[in-house]
Amino acid sequence: MQKRRRERLVSKLLFTAAMLAVFAYVGVAYCYSPFFLFHTEINGVDVSLLPVEAAQERLDGALGNVRVTIRARGGEEAVFSGEELGLHYAFEDEVRAAKEGQDALGWLPAYCGVKSSYTVSPRAGYDPEKLKEAFAGTDFLEPRNMEPPVDASLTYTEEEGYVLTPSEEGTTVDMEKLEEALSAALADEEALREGSCVLDLEAEGCYEKPQVTEEDPAIRQVTEELDALADFTVTYTFGDTQEVLEGQAIWAFYRKDSHGDLVLRESLVRDYVEALAEKYDTVGGTREFTTHGGKTVEVSGGPYGWKISVSKETEELLSLVENHESAVREPVYSQKGFGGQRQTSDIGDTYVEISIDEQHMWYYEDGELYMDTDVVTGNGGRHTKRGVGYIYNKARNVNLVGDDYVSFVRYWMKVWGGIGIHDASWRSSFGGKIYLTNGSHGCINTPIDNVIKLFERVEIGTPVVIY
Repeated sequence: MQKRRRERLVSKLLFTAAMLAVFAYVGVAYCYSPFFLFHTEINGVDVSLLPVEAAQERLDGALGNVRVTIRARGGEEAVFSGEELGLHYAFEDEVRAAKEGQDALGWLPAYCGVKSSYTVSPRAGYDPEKLKEAFAGTDFLEPRNMEPPVDASLTYTEEEGYVLTPSEEGTTVDMEKLEEALSAALADEEALREGSCVLDLEAEGCYEKPQVTEEDPAIRQVTEELDALADFTVTYTFGDTQEVLEGQAIWAFYRKDSHGDLVLRESLVRDYVEALAEKYDTVGGTREFTTHGGKTVEVSGGPYGWKISVSKETEELLSLVENHESAVREPVYSQKGFGGQRQTSDIGDTYVEISIDEQHMWYYEDGELYMDTDVVTGNGGRHTKRGVGYIYNKARNVNLVGDDYVSFVRYWMKVWGGIGIHDASWRSSFGGKIYLTNGSHGCINTPIDNVIKLFERVEIGTPVVIY
């Protein structure tokens, strides 16, 4: 009897213990029911033991370290943190659904290490106000720094002919498109997981575009006709420099006649050649010259240099334009510099140098000093002109005739107008300050031995620099 009572007591105790254990397990499950179970991850972020709202905040916090790079046209970039842009996830419903999908009674297996992983759509968003603040400090995103696009236009005037103003894309960002592109970029789950998101404004079409381009039918109809007249290229060479005549520069040679037809005008071709001459002729221009003493001086004026024959070159170019003929050529010159020197300073390294202040002359040949000598130049009303002339001719036994003199010289080298280099048998000394009181009539008086050396060596056309 006693044994039976003991068995009943044990059974009651075991049942009571079992019921307490069940109640305890269910109680724990009830306590954990507002939270995610142990070892729960959403999109790789640990949300264990967090309620839905806190899990959402933790997921948003992971976006604070994301770097969003916005790349402008031309490669300029600005980098923003997720925190600066107020990045946040817009998937609270999915997080809540994940929580509701967990059975709180599974807390013990979770506690023992059973993992629960969920992947939800990232659908990240941003704070519009923070976005504006972030963009305000970026030059290429500030409206005041943006250049609007320019429409293409084709205009005609009798003065200029047809002028095509090409369209320009500008740098104005369409902020609505930018925000759309940003939202799309933030939907890239892999990019967000890696912590880096790149938005290329050009590739995403975020720039405002011109409304009218060169392909507009009304523009294209005329430009095709003009292009047919300008389907060739003339390249002018000036030493190492080139001038290429093509496209719209050729259009400028045409004007409409009374019937509306395009007519080539010779006067406009001549205007182009005259512009070339203005730019590249060196006769009478200003040159920098390094003196024998190493000083750099500016020398202006004189007959030496290059000069385009405007009339002859106009004829040549007119023929090329009429025949739509391409060419690479030099223009026709009425005068060329010595030795083919065609740079801005076309004197080269073979020249005669005359310093009026020093009353001295040097002759350099291929950069080497060949001869130097004292001289006497003119002064006052009969001064020697400063500038760049050249050895125009050479003659022997010449009578130099002036208003009040006739002088016989054995060696004569004309330089500029009536100025030349010659011997002066009437002088016993040269150099110094003689020219101030007993100067020449403008010529360069030279001792006989040195004038012979120069006469026998110097070539016609050699530049003569007088400063």
